[in-house]
This record gives sequence, structure tokens and C-alpha cells, in this order.
Amino acid sequence: MSRVPHLRKFAVTQVYGDSSNFILSSQVNYLFQIDLHGNIMFVNTAYEYKFGDKEEYIGQPFSENLHPDDEDKCEQITLRCIQSPREPLPIELRKAQSNGAYSTTYWEFVGLVDEQGKTIGVQGVGHDVGNEKEETLRLEQLSQLNQKLLTTSMQLMEVTSETVHPTVSEALKVIAQFLGFQRGLVYVREQKKDQLEGRLTYEYSSPEVFPLSSDVSQLSIKNFPWWTERASRCESFEISGIKNLPREAHRERWFLNMLNLESVVAIPVVYQQELTGYVLFVSSTQVEPKTDELLESLKSLGVILGKALHHIQLNQPLLDSRSQHKLLTENVADMVSKHDLDGTYNYVSPSCESLTGFKPSELLGTSPFNWIHPDDHAKASEHLEQVLAGECVRYQYRKRRKDGQYYWVEVTAQLVQEGKKQEVVTSIRSVHQQKLTEQANAELLAKSQRLNEKLQESQQKLKLTLARTQELNELLLKSEKKFRSLTEKSFDAIMMYDTQGVITYASPSVASVTGYTAEELVGNYARDYIFPEDLPLVGGIMHNAIANPRERFSSLSRIVRKDGEVIWVESVMTNLLMDESIQGLVSNFRDVTEQQKSEQAIKEYSKRLAIATESANIGIWDWIIPQNHMVWDERTCQMFGVNPKDKADDRIAWKDVVHPDDSKRVQDEKSAALQKRRNYDVEFRIIRQDTHQIRHIKSYAKVTFLEEEPVRMTGVNLDITTLKNAEEQLRKNVTALEKSNAELDQFVYSTSHNLRAPLASVLGLVSLLEGNSNLNEREQYLQLIENSIHRLDETIQEIIDYSRNSRIEISTEPIHFQHIIADVLDGLYFLRSSINIEINLNIADNLVFFSDISRVRMILNNLLSNAIKYFNPYAEQPSVTISVQSHLQGVELIVEDNGIGIPTEIQSKVFDMFFRATTSTNGSGLGLYIVREATHLLGGSISLASKKGVGATFTLYLPSVNKEGLNSDE
Repeated sequence: MSRVPHLRKFAVTQVYGDSSNFILSSQVNYLFQIDLHGNIMFVNTAYEYKFGDKEEYIGQPFSENLHPDDEDKCEQITLRCIQSPREPLPIELRKAQSNGAYSTTYWEFVGLVDEQGKTIGVQGVGHDVGNEKEETLRLEQLSQLNQKLLTTSMQLMEVTSETVHPTVSEALKVIAQFLGFQRGLVYVREQKKDQLEGRLTYEYSSPEVFPLSSDVSQLSIKNFPWWTERASRCESFEISGIKNLPREAHRERWFLNMLNLESVVAIPVVYQQELTGYVLFVSSTQVEPKTDELLESLKSLGVILGKALHHIQLNQPLLDSRSQHKLLTENVADMVSKHDLDGTYNYVSPSCESLTGFKPSELLGTSPFNWIHPDDHAKASEHLEQVLAGECVRYQYRKRRKDGQYYWVEVTAQLVQEGKKQEVVTSIRSVHQQKLTEQANAELLAKSQRLNEKLQESQQKLKLTLARTQELNELLLKSEKKFRSLTEKSFDAIMMYDTQGVITYASPSVASVTGYTAEELVGNYARDYIFPEDLPLVGGIMHNAIANPRERFSSLSRIVRKDGEVIWVESVMTNLLMDESIQGLVSNFRDVTEQQKSEQAIKEYSKRLAIATESANIGIWDWIIPQNHMVWDERTCQMFGVNPKDKADDRIAWKDVVHPDDSKRVQDEKSAALQKRRNYDVEFRIIRQDTHQIRHIKSYAKVTFLEEEPVRMTGVNLDITTLKNAEEQLRKNVTALEKSNAELDQFVYSTSHNLRAPLASVLGLVSLLEGNSNLNEREQYLQLIENSIHRLDETIQEIIDYSRNSRIEISTEPIHFQHIIADVLDGLYFLRSSINIEINLNIADNLVFFSDISRVRMILNNLLSNAIKYFNPYAEQPSVTISVQSHLQGVELIVEDNGIGIPTEIQSKVFDMFFRATTSTNGSGLGLYIVREATHLLGGSISLASKKGVGATFTLYLPSVNKEGLNSDE
């Protein structure tokens, strides 16, 4: 323990005295004390009894006899005890006993301190914990060994001459590895030789096996007295280190040293109490000694091997015979099988796979009748009865292979007796080819007879054939003349060329197509008559025809007639160069100029139709009903926002584009058109697939019927979104006009009343003034006249505001709320002059806002006049608070007062025209209506929060308006 800090060394007696030593020595648990260097200062009697006489280790390091793997752990605990002396620390250590074996002990270490509190060493108190673990380990090892010996015994019970070597070698390997040895050797006494001599018969060596320095194929122990004595008693023994051999075993020590062996376990092989050999487990290194129980169990290995080897030796001839029989059975070409008396397979030779296609395991347990042709069942059953009666039967029948094909086999079957058991043994070979040959020979014989009969008939017919041939030759000449006549009179022109393009033949009909006679064309190059722009096309066709004999190549090209006219011809060129009767490139062609002109006219018409449908925003669609295939033109795809290249399934696309709310109605109209034989005429909405915009479509189609069944529906789609929008706008305009008319009627009625009432009041007061000389009354009448005039003025001003708000276009300029609010308050001076009302302003700095200044002024004027007019006379301090703050892309305007408030039940009506919430003051009922209308015209919103007797709060949001008069957030 060199890493323990160097501190002053103290004797135990200096701390505890003699009496302490006596007490400590008498402890049942093990006890030791070490100084700060880790050297043992004191041990008690129990420690000494466990780990040997104290004279051997007092003053020596405590770690000297520790297991190497525990030294670091012990050192760390010791250091912690020195650093924290009053803290007991547990530890489990392995320490060598007096016999050299390691014992596991549980310790509690604690630091020792003197009277001054200085650490002077470490004390340990411990007790055994290894005994229980060692006993458990011992029992586990013994159980594992017994299990391996049992496995070996079971394997050797079924051993044969072929498997004895690998089986014994595997057993030696398992036990040698379990015991920790490098080699396993089995020496067997040879017959008629000395009992103490043996030959190496079986062996196992580990991969890292050591080389033996001498030959060990023979072993004679009669020269080793110590070993001989134990062999005479059939005893096993163990040598764990040759230095541990007794003195009288000097010959054995010399022998093992010569072989470079350090550890040996010898187990006698015994049969009927007679020594027949030895099992040796050897190693070049010292192996930990085995317990007596393990060595006792190992004796059974010798008994097991003795019985197994005797069994093999005794039954070797029978095993060899069975092996030869099995070899013969498995390698014979015929299929050999055994059957129970009901025919069930209980053995099948391997050759069955080549004969039947089945593996032996697939036939075992099955009946052969499963594989016999149904037509042969009766015959096979009859033969089985003959076999069971003792006959040896040979017969042929058809047997089914694994692939389902039937083939002919020959079966030889007889009943055999093996012990008390009777079995049917069969030998089966294929006679399928023989059967096929017999059938073929029979068919050939019958066919030969028929041929002889026909030969006679043929000779008779030959004469008739010669005469017929003469007739055919004459017909052939006529046919050739007819073909030439058809060629010359054919409507299509025919020309032949050589590989250079020179015309070698031209039918008379070329004159009607080209204007040239056949004589004028033959011998000239075909390219001389082809329109120059089509020369590459025709040259390519000719090149392909030359490269691909007998294939037909069609083309459409132009030629120049003799009169200079350019015409279109449709031609088919065939390579007949290999045909001896033609030897040329044959081209059939005809004039298709009129057809081309018609096709061009159709294309022009289609183009104009496409332009017309595109201009009219019309899409065309076609539904092929039997195939359930929908075809859309390009305009329909554009209308629905679908890419024609990406549209794989039109039916799915149609289902996707129709608005879900209209889908059922569209389907119903389609079904009605098909079932009731009427035209399809429907309006519906779609959702464009690219922009998800909703569009309105007008669709019209006609259905085509074939044999009373609908086969086609062809129709057009028209985008009527603009028309629908116009209709919607017209509907809105009509609604607005109706609203305006209603408001106008109400306006005329209310305005006339509001105008006439003040005037009537003034006229009445004027008549009272006439002839009244009382100054006080006259002053009171004049005040009332002034109030009526103010009411009249207010009504006229509201009418002007209403008119301006309805008629004047929105104009845009910067809004400075401080200035506008000041102007409005000045205009309302006559209202608030008699009221001590407090005005509070909360306007954001640097506020940039654009809107219609006249409408903003109109909104503020009406809101502030109402707030002042409907003040609460019972409030301690009537007040109005005006707040303007930036909000989203505009401003939030709040006008809050502590006036009389508005009852909840009428708050939804306060913005209606001419509605008055109270009659306590004069008013026309237009003010809040004008505020709402002006706010909506500016794209804003307004809300009210009020409670009766508490006050009212109007909150407006006004968006900033750009120079074009549109809201900036739109």
C-alpha cells in the first residue's frame, strides 16, 4: 500500500493497553489493525486461526495475501477511512487462507484516532460470507457435471461404429472444457494384452493445445508403482501441480515432466469391475483442484465408457451387417419399401425421390393406394390379398408422381416375418419407358398397315393428280394474265425501283396520277418527280424498306405532275428484292389531294371553332359512357384550374371540382338526362383546383343512345361567374334602393316634422310677443325662440351631414385628430357652455393616418354632441374622454362618457334612422345613424358598450385610406 500517506507509526498498546488487547483477541469475528502505511499491527485469535500464525504477517502489508482484483478496492477504502476516521465503511474482500485457498470475508473498516483526535491507523472487523457462496458454487458445479455425464451416457447408448469416434470426442471436449483442461485422452486395453497397457483410441485437443514432447499413442503404467497401486483398486486420482505429488511417485513426476504436463485427472474405464482402460484429462498449466464430490462423479464417466465400448465391440458384426444392408438399400436404383399389413408405408428407401419425386418422409404413414391410378385400385387390392396369403406377386400398374403425372411401374411384393412382426416388403422399378415403347410399337404397326392401304390408294390417285396438274398449269397461265390485267387497270398506281431509286416498272394507271406514261418514267430516278421539300422523307422510307425486307412502310408526300401541279400522294413501299419474280422495291400510291384539302379545311374549321369557344369562354366535354371515360378540352381544363398533363382520371377530377353543396344536384340531373332521355341543363358551382376560387358554371349537353342504351353525352361548359356576380350586384342594388326608398320616406316624414315643429313654436311665441309689454315675459319668449332656432339649425345640419355622407365621394388627406377635435368642440360651445363638463384627450404621438376629413369630422361631431347633450346631471364631475391610438393598419377611436347611459334593451336600435333613446332632450334621431353609415363607407366598424346611469363607450376602427380611396389593408 505504497500510496498511503506516510504518517507516524503507533503501537496498538500505546492506545488501548494490555486489557484492550485481551478483549480484542477474544472477539469471535475477525479483527485486525493496520498503521498508516497499511502494515498489520494487531490481529485477534479468530483472524489468526483463519489466516495463519500471526508471526508470519505482523508488520507485513495487509494487502499481501489479498486477491489481485481486490487490492485497489481495499486501498481506496483505507484512504477514505484515514480521511474520515469516524465513518465505518463496508467492503467485501477475498484473502488467502493458511491452505492457500481464497476466502471471501465481509469487513467494516473504520479509522483509529488517538486522544488528540489524530488518525493513527485503520481497524477492520469482519465475518465469513464466502462459505455459503462456495457451497452454492460447489453444488452448481456438481449439478452441471452430472448433467453433462447424463447427456454423454444417453448419447453413448445410441452410438454405432460410424458415430462412436465423434460422440466420444465431443464428450471429452465438453467435460475437459468444464474441468478447465486442455486435452482429453481415452486409452483402451487391447484384447489379449496386459491389463496395464492401453492404446490411445479417442482424443480431444483445445485450439491452444500444447505440444507433447513424446509419443503418447501407447500407455503402459506397470513401470509406475504409485499409479499401478491405484489401478489395481480401479481408483481415480488428481494431480494439481507435479510438485504436489508424494515422494514415492518420483517415476510419475519424471514422466509428467517429460510430457510437459502440470495437472492430470485419471479416471479408470471399468466394465464388470475389470479395468479396460483409462480416461485422462491433462493440462500444461496448473488447474485449480477439484472437490471430492466432483472426482467421485467423474468415476461414472469410466463406467459409462466401459459399457459403451463393450457394447460396440460385442455388436460390431451386427452393426456392420446392418450398415451394409442399409447402404445397399439406399443405393439400389429400385425403390424398396416396407408396409404394415394394411399397406401403410413404414419404411421407404431414398431412391424413391428419383422415382416418384417424393422424399421418404413425405410417404411414411400414407397408403400406397393414394398414389395408384384409380383404374388400377381393384387390381392392386387383389394383389395385396395374394401377398397376405403368402404368395410372391409381381404386377404392373400406374403410379402418380409428385408433379401429378402418372407413370408405369413394376412391383414385386412378398410377406416377410421379422421376429413376431409381419411386414410386406416391395421392390418397385419404373417400366414407364418400356410401356411407352410397347404402345409406340403397337401404334407404329397399326399405322404401317394403314399406310400400306393408303399407298395403294395414292398410286391410284397419282394418275389423277398428274392429269389435274396439267389442268392447274393451264389455270396458272390464265391467272397470270388476269393478275397483269388487274394491275394495269388498277385505280392505284404501282411502280418498282431498284436500290438506287431508278424506276424499273410503272403500271398504266400512273398516267392518271402523275400525267406521265409508263414509258416516260421507266429508267429515270424517282427523285426527279418528288417535291423537293419531301425528298428527305421519301429517301428515309426507301432506306428503311431496303434494310427491312418484306415489311411495309407507309408515307404521305407530294409529287410534281407533268403539268407542274403539286399533288399529295399516299404510298406503301414494300421490299421484294429477294422475290425472284419481282426483285425490286414495290410502291403502291394514289392521289389524296382532295382528301388533304378536306382535312386542312377541317383543321381550319376546328381552329376557328377553338377561337370561337375560347372567345366565348366555352369549354367542351365528352363522356364515353360504356367505358366511363370523360374527355375535356383545353378550355374546360383551364376553366376548372386543372393541368391537362397532370389529369390522369377525369371522373375523379370532375368529382373534385364540383362544389360539395352542388354535387348531388349535378349527379341527379345527369341521371335524369340518361334515364328520361332528355337534355342535360344545369347550373352549379366549382372550386378551381389551382386557386380554390369558387366559379359559377352553366353546363348543357345532349345524350346519344344506341339500341335504347345511352352511349355518349357531349356538352359544353360556360363560365357565368361574371353574370352571376352582376346578378348578385343587381340584387344588392335593388335591396339598397329599396332601403333608400324606405329611408327616404321615413326621412321626409321625420324631417318635415322636425322642421315644422321649431317653426310652429317660433310662430306661436311671436304671436305671444305681440301686444305683450311685460319685459320679463318678452325676454323669456325670446329665449324660447332662440332655442327653437337652434333646434332647427341642428336638424338642418344633420340633414346636410346625411346628404353629404350619401353623395360625396371619399377623398383622402392626412388627418390631424388634435385639430379636428378642437374645431368640433368649438362648434359645440353653445351646448357645453352651461355645463361644467371635463374633456380628456389621449391621442398617440406621430400618428400617420389618411382618410376623408369631412366624414371623420362628421363622426366626431355627432359622438361628442351626444356625449355632452346626454350628460348625467347627478355625476360629481361630468366628463368625456377621447382616445385615438394606432391599431392594425388604421386607428382605434374611443369616445367614452359618464352620462346617463343607454338601456341594454334598446342598444341594438340606437343606430337606426330617427331612433331616439330618450325624450329628455331635443334631437332628430339621425346622429348615430350618420355615424354608422360614415364609418362603414370608410371601411371601418363601430361598437357600443353602455350601462344605464353609468355612461356609454363608442369604439370605432377606421382603416387608413390610400390615395386611390381604397383601404390600405385591402
